[in-house]
Amino acid sequence: MVDFKIIGKRIRNRRKDLLITQENLAARLNVTTSYISLIERGKSKSSLNHLDEFAALLKTDLEYLITGASTNSSHYLDQEFQDKLTNLSASKKELLRKILITLDEF
Repeated sequence: MVDFKIIGKRIRNRRKDLLITQENLAARLNVTTSYISLIERGKSKSSLNHLDEFAALLKTDLEYLITGASTNSSHYLDQEFQDKLTNLSASKKELLRKILITLDEF
């Protein structure tokens, strides 16, 4: 299930990081300031097309707005690896450790 409150919070945080006002963002998207406020508070759902427009204007990617992880980040797979590692047996963890040591040598 999509959590529009979290998406709205990411939009708001990114907008503020870039020092963009709600008014400026609304003008760029050709929407009202009220709509931006509703989106940022998670009170209105946005289409994927609109979210993609938000991402472009906020110089981020759609993946970040939806999942909180950006494929442009060097750490975007960390949580996935951590989740997989948690479920491995001790012997498989040891094997993986040896594989990683070998990879690191290249």
